[in-house]
Amino acid sequence: MSLYTSPKRGRPIVISGGLGRINKVSRVLNGMIVIHSYPAVSFVPEAAFWPQIETQQLHPTVRFYLHSLNWIDFIVDRAAELPESEWTEEVAAGAEFAWAVAWNWWEMNNVTPEWKDDEYVWGGHAVAIRAASLSALSEIFPEDEWLHEAIEYHGNWLLEHFDGYWNHGLSQALALMVAGDRLSDESMLGTGADRAKACLEVMIDGEGAINEQAPEYANYIERLRQTAVEAFELFGAPGADVLRAKKDPLEEFIAHSLTPGGTFVEIGDSMPRRPNFVRGGALEYVHSNGATGAEIPRVKVYEAGYIFGRSGFGQRRPTDLESYYTLRFGPPRQIHGHFDHLSLTFWDRGRNVIVDAGHPGYARGQMRDYAQSRQAHNVLLVRGKEHIPDAASRLESQQIEATWSAFDLEDTAWEGLKWKRSACFADCGPFVVADSLEPTPKVEYAEQRWNVAPEFEYVGSQYETVRFRSVVDGTQLLFIRYGIEGSRYFEHTDVNMARGDREGLRGIVFRNEQPTDTWTVGFGRASRDFGLLTAVVVAGPEEKVEYTFKDSGQGTRVLRIVRGPQTYLFEYDIQAQRVRAISVPIERGYADGGLTPR
Repeated sequence: MSLYTSPKRGRPIVISGGLGRINKVSRVLNGMIVIHSYPAVSFVPEAAFWPQIETQQLHPTVRFYLHSLNWIDFIVDRAAELPESEWTEEVAAGAEFAWAVAWNWWEMNNVTPEWKDDEYVWGGHAVAIRAASLSALSEIFPEDEWLHEAIEYHGNWLLEHFDGYWNHGLSQALALMVAGDRLSDESMLGTGADRAKACLEVMIDGEGAINEQAPEYANYIERLRQTAVEAFELFGAPGADVLRAKKDPLEEFIAHSLTPGGTFVEIGDSMPRRPNFVRGGALEYVHSNGATGAEIPRVKVYEAGYIFGRSGFGQRRPTDLESYYTLRFGPPRQIHGHFDHLSLTFWDRGRNVIVDAGHPGYARGQMRDYAQSRQAHNVLLVRGKEHIPDAASRLESQQIEATWSAFDLEDTAWEGLKWKRSACFADCGPFVVADSLEPTPKVEYAEQRWNVAPEFEYVGSQYETVRFRSVVDGTQLLFIRYGIEGSRYFEHTDVNMARGDREGLRGIVFRNEQPTDTWTVGFGRASRDFGLLTAVVVAGPEEKVEYTFKDSGQGTRVLRIVRGPQTYLFEYDIQAQRVRAISVPIERGYADGGLTPR
């Protein structure tokens, strides 16, 4: 006899999944479960599961996934696909194991009150995923009163707790819909639907930008959006059309946030993963080198605080020859964002060149604090000054031309100080950044900081330059900088360098959530009228790079950069303290016979 009146649906909605791709039922039954890229968890299958798990020193993320119970879903799915009479011995053993794990969890929850304050057990995200997993488990064990009680408990908990308008809140809303459907509880189902609609309205703005402040999360949000559409249609909730309309703008945001290498740019808590491919839209346009799909511009500015720009999508030249950059501004840090206002990243010649801190993982501690901090980003730092964490920054102006783009930004988050950054990017060429502080009553020491991609090794410094070279193929990276104070343009600038400094926390970025040594370069000056102009040049292993910085006689100075056969001219406006390109060479592409398509 079933305790449920709802239709038999199996696992109707997948809120969090994927562990079935890296695990087998047989392996789990032999005492091993793999949680994504973390070391495998071992246990004795014949013994009570949770007491032995809780004695292990597991990574917090692993512990979260275990307590969410979604790792048993792929086992439950195999059993739900067939009538019990058709279960194989392995399917039956798997179902029995999943039941025992869930029952042991519920039993320990009732006798272990300290779990109530454990965020990895009773945090909103874990509760949401577990509620859906328990609902699916009840499909193959519909007569178990303890399981019905557990689903009801989780549903009521979700009614009373809502984490807000981000992926955790949306997961909670969807789980509430699942539990409401399973229990035939209209209050749960309706409240879940209302919250899901409200979440997606906030999480994806009118331009398609997400509020998580980490572009890679857009891939997850898109999956949750699709799941929400499925849930609304399956459970008969009104409003699915509104959720469908979010698809195209969100997909375009994802497309813009991909490097020419096809992976998400590492801004905020983003990993360099590849997005799910969508045919016919903006992602097809990117994947096809602009041949098919929905065309998108090569430069896009989002009011949410993102600037994405590139030289092209591979139509005129091989994709690995395209350049790509990002700039951050806008609302204060939230959710998965970092304190990265006015920070930039740069990709050129098939690789990351200037990188952000990357994703440090979710374990709290010194390293995560550092990765989120301004010290870990490509920004201006002022010694002895605290940067107001809840301050916003703004884009003052922009200029987008056929072969270059420029942006002027302002940050006022230091008390009594105004920082202006002007950045100009030449397509497939150098970029130039001018940083300045409004004149101050006393001397302030400011430092312009750069994280160099880990593949580059330090070569040396001479005159205005600091040089690096790729250990992969010899590609050159040059920094050319000029200290500026008033009308003086060759002021002394300190060069502060560090690599893998765990004590001082410099020269560290994060790859696969692990701290990775790299070079961090800082150009610092003590001044009442701080100004600094820096050019970043990427060149071939044998290309010669030359430069001059001369007065034009018209209230401007011209930075001339010669890279091999190409000459780039940038103009620095002395009064406005902004930089613009005045001459950028145009490389011949496929259309005019300059390159051969690959």
